[in-house]
Amino acid sequence: MGGMKKSRANASHVEDSNHITGTVTGESSELLKPLLESFNNAREAMSKELNKDPAPEFSHEQIEGTTKWLHSIVRAMDAYNKSFSKLGLMSLDDQSLDSHQELARESSRQLTILFADEVAKFSGDPKKYQITEFGKGGQSQDIRDNLQNFTAFLKHFGEKKWLGDLVAPEFAEQKDNAVKLLEALQNPPKTRLRGCGTESECVRCRQITTKTQGFCTSCNQCAHGYQRATYPAGCPRGCCNSDVGYNKNLCAHGHRNCGYGCPRQATVSEVPDKSSSLFHPLPQDSLSSSAQLEQLAKMATTLAEACRKDALVRAAAGQKLEKKMDLLKNFAEAMNKVPEVLRRFLLIRSGTLNGELKELKPWVSKQQADEVHKQLERFRDEATEAKLRRSLQGNYASSCASWEAVSNVGEAD
Repeated sequence: MGGMKKSRANASHVEDSNHITGTVTGESSELLKPLLESFNNAREAMSKELNKDPAPEFSHEQIEGTTKWLHSIVRAMDAYNKSFSKLGLMSLDDQSLDSHQELARESSRQLTILFADEVAKFSGDPKKYQITEFGKGGQSQDIRDNLQNFTAFLKHFGEKKWLGDLVAPEFAEQKDNAVKLLEALQNPPKTRLRGCGTESECVRCRQITTKTQGFCTSCNQCAHGYQRATYPAGCPRGCCNSDVGYNKNLCAHGHRNCGYGCPRQATVSEVPDKSSSLFHPLPQDSLSSSAQLEQLAKMATTLAEACRKDALVRAAAGQKLEKKMDLLKNFAEAMNKVPEVLRRFLLIRSGTLNGELKELKPWVSKQQADEVHKQLERFRDEATEAKLRRSLQGNYASSCASWEAVSNVGEAD
């Protein structure tokens, strides 16, 4: 019993001694190690989250506005295309019916000439423009290729000489906004936190990742496109010994301005260090340990407040990102409708293109051209029948009016 009391007394003495001498902070050399590890992990996670936005330079309003514009031109072109049908001609007045029939006749003739031309081939592939869904961060190579194809298609055919009266004064500005968004999705700018690991942008998957033996930890490819599984010892062209294609703004072939079709490198900016302004003034070495510990406690409080604020900011940023991904999904759906409707629109208007129809051939398939040619042939015949029907109805109405007038005169006599 006496031994237990003595042990408790010794323990109490140790606790008092620790409290008096500051053993917890003074003799725990790795007291901050778990905190530092957690801090670095949080920064690594933040670094990855900062680059999840596939279009950081575009606001929700800009994406939504561009999507609405795409939908509007699709509706306008689709309505025009459908006016060249049996159902569509019912809403046309006589003058519009005449002009539609004349255009259908000339466009059908131009397409017949185009079919006979063997110099250029129909080589359009609808799959070249399809976007299933945009991913966070960088896009896959297939998506980037399709974005590049769609951008070229929109740039080439989004001109007045192709679209005619469909082009409104604000069309050019809206088209430029759409092109900028498409190009940004291919090469979104990246942000790197200072001193945060050795991450860099992969030219293959466009993610900010670490590289092991030259291979990206996300897509398992090196800058030259070799797979980790095929070359477990490292890239055969030396990626494991250099930074080619990663943090020197070089392409997969080691060039700054690639002549082999590599997409433009994304810009990488570094976030400035603000720690000096966060903890100001810093503790003075000349102060006593007690005063320095008090200042250290204040720094810990400041850090805790900063962490809570950052947590709220990152949570809000995560919600904004999810909203943006929904908007980009709608943008992709609008994009997917444009090529088919625009190609049909251009083929229907081929009679007005003044010999430039050959430029369209590489962008459309033989099947698409055949379908439009048959539609124009049908419409030409249906328009003739409609005009005859209207003429007969007009004569009948005129006859009825004449008989009614004669009857009224007889009754008056």
